[in-house]
Amino acid sequence: MQYENPKEAILLSKQSMEICIALLESNNSKADAKVSLRLKRFMAQTFNCLGVFYWMASNFPESIRCHENALELRRVLGDKHNEATSLNNLGLVYKAQGNFNEAIKNYFEALSISVNEGDKSLISNNLTNIGTVYHDMGEYQKALDFYAMSLKMYKEIDDQIGLSMTYSYIGNANVMLKNNEIALKYFEIGISISKELKYPFLESFQLNNRGEVYAIMHDYEKALESYQESLPMAREVGDLALVATVLCNMGLSYFDLGNYLSSEKYLKEGLDMANSINALPEIEVNTLRLSELYAKTGQFEKAYTFQSRYIAVHDSLYKDNRTKELGQLETRHELAWEAREEQRAEEERARIFESRKKRVNLLQYMGISLMLLIVGFVIVVLGLKKVNAKMASGITFFATLLFFEFMLVLFDPFIDGLTNGEPVYKLICNALLAVCIFPVHSFLEKRLTRKLLKKEI
Repeated sequence: MQYENPKEAILLSKQSMEICIALLESNNSKADAKVSLRLKRFMAQTFNCLGVFYWMASNFPESIRCHENALELRRVLGDKHNEATSLNNLGLVYKAQGNFNEAIKNYFEALSISVNEGDKSLISNNLTNIGTVYHDMGEYQKALDFYAMSLKMYKEIDDQIGLSMTYSYIGNANVMLKNNEIALKYFEIGISISKELKYPFLESFQLNNRGEVYAIMHDYEKALESYQESLPMAREVGDLALVATVLCNMGLSYFDLGNYLSSEKYLKEGLDMANSINALPEIEVNTLRLSELYAKTGQFEKAYTFQSRYIAVHDSLYKDNRTKELGQLETRHELAWEAREEQRAEEERARIFESRKKRVNLLQYMGISLMLLIVGFVIVVLGLKKVNAKMASGITFFATLLFFEFMLVLFDPFIDGLTNGEPVYKLICNALLAVCIFPVHSFLEKRLTRKLLKKEI
């Protein structure tokens, strides 16, 4: 019932939520921790259901609000499995809304939880969902990469339904890449699995997909065979959207074959079904083809009527498509920006590491050289080795210069932070350091000269 009438399902779920809140606020519930815990879990599940029903009713803002409430409750309860489910559902709504950036973020967050929990079923589902977002963004090869990962996981856990669906997704991506023969191969595998499982919805869905590929290849007879096989199953499971799609596709194939009588029959039947569920894409295609059909058969008044309806629906869909296109651009920009920022951060980390390494090495080399000069200087001062005044002055100069360079390297990070790397300010700081070292040089030179002069006397 909830799938056929989401509005009624929303009403019942709200009544259930009211009862749950009343029970939670009662004294008995507050006293009994187990009862309170069960009620909170039930409330989270009710929020989740409401989110799904609002999604089906295309009320995306309300759907997001309900899924976020479910997510918050599940986080408080520490229910990791269902936390990932809520994130998945949020991704689904954002994807339907055309907000691909948020969809991918939620799907990846759900994937991270699933990996930590080691839940292969959820991991494979998350990978497939991420693939579908990239598919909708037109990144078909990237979508195939995620489908390949999910396919491997589904095989590991022997999830035949997941396998069958993923084969269909792979087929759809290959259609977009114009690999029609490869697409047919994957649809055939998916159909054979669905037949073994006795899963009529999935089989009907895949048969319709196969028919669409044959239509792209202009093999309309084989396309119609697939559609005629798919239609009874779609009717049997009661999926009105799928029924409308198959009828529309049959009408299109008959139109391309020039069988306008059969085309009119299926297009009108598909249009009625699409109108009943407000399936705008099918309404758009059916009204356009019916207007073309009536124009070809000289029924210009009917052609004008359907052309007018087509324009109205097309304008509405155009706004939705523009929203999705903006979502694609925003997501691509966001992903590219994140990649660039990550690359810059990595380059900066590498630069800092290399700079620190060079500084440490330089300090070590200069420290060794300085020690050698200091030893030589001490020998001269103590009179253990006789040198002339010129040599003594040279030793003092080089020792002081090396000491100055050593101090520059040592204080460079501090000076750099103090001046924010501004060359003028760094120069001023280095000059001040030189001024501080100059008296040391003068003192040592005078003392050494005095010592040498005493020796000569």
